Amino acid sequence: GMLAAISDRRRSTRLTVAIPMFVRGTDKHGKSFVDFATALNISAGGALLVLKRHLQPDAQVSLEIPVGLLPQTLVTKLVQQIQARTLRIEPAEMSFVVGVQFVNPLPA
Repeated sequence: GMLAAISDRRRSTRLTVAIPMFVRGTDKHGKSFVDFATALNISAGGALLVLKRHLQPDAQVSLEIPVGLLPQTLVTKLVQQIQARTLRIEPAEMSFVVGVQFVNPLPA
């Protein structure tokens, strides 16, 4: 699974990417939100995000990547909106680190 992949990756060289994206979802009161987040890594099956908002575990969110910021080779592979759900949430300094799993894995 993705969590194993993340821990394995920590033992090898970690490529630090910081891809800005938006996270859309619904909070526990049923209100819609759009938050700015940074993706620390993205694989075919999920991503590790840093954002200010505390998300509920197992929450459905959709991720939007501002396509203009990506290299053209990546743009062809990424859909505009990626449906995901939260796997685990870890408090960090002034923010939360959230592992999400994509509902449909990205095309290879």
